[in-house]
Amino acid sequence: MAKYQIQTLKIDTIKNGSNVGKPYMVIEMTNVLAPLDGSIKSTEFNETIINMYKPYADKLNELPDSLKYISGHFCAWAPPKECIPFNKVYVTAGTHKVNGIDTQHKNGDTIVDKFGQPRLYESVVVFCRYYMDPDFPGVPQYYKGNNPIETGQKYFDAFCKRIVRNNVPGDATNDPNENGGATGALTPKGYDPVTGDAIY
Repeated sequence: MAKYQIQTLKIDTIKNGSNVGKPYMVIEMTNVLAPLDGSIKSTEFNETIINMYKPYADKLNELPDSLKYISGHFCAWAPPKECIPFNKVYVTAGTHKVNGIDTQHKNGDTIVDKFGQPRLYESVVVFCRYYMDPDFPGVPQYYKGNNPIETGQKYFDAFCKRIVRNNVPGDATNDPNENGGATGALTPKGYDPVTGDAIY
């Protein structure tokens, strides 16, 4: 069973889609058995879990061990084929490089490639919490709402935007959380005047 130690956490609200205004939490954590792999991000939508961590958002050093360590694994999830390819948005504010220049992005901005074009994806990688029940040896028991299908759908609804185009090879970035499931990017032909979505 993989065990991860939380290094940072941030709580924010969803900016777009049908779940706009609902809270989510972004955790940076390291694999206890492979700390040299560095930190990796996980997104949590369960409000009960988010509320458990909220008192420690600004004082992580006081986080009890019962919350500091979590077990689970990363899974790839793909939406129905009619939703592929799609765009993803950044879940936190930060910087990325466009033509070698550091460029700022906000929570909710579309993820772009190194040329500044929207990246295209065919799947997402999500973290699913589970525990091991001795009555079911070797079979992960997912916490309520944390199986790959439910977790993948929640992530897709909150941070992905459907588009229509032909697949092309993708460009890689330095962030593995933004690389997972990428297929490529194209220059849009225009934008829908009602929704603002890119048209390819």
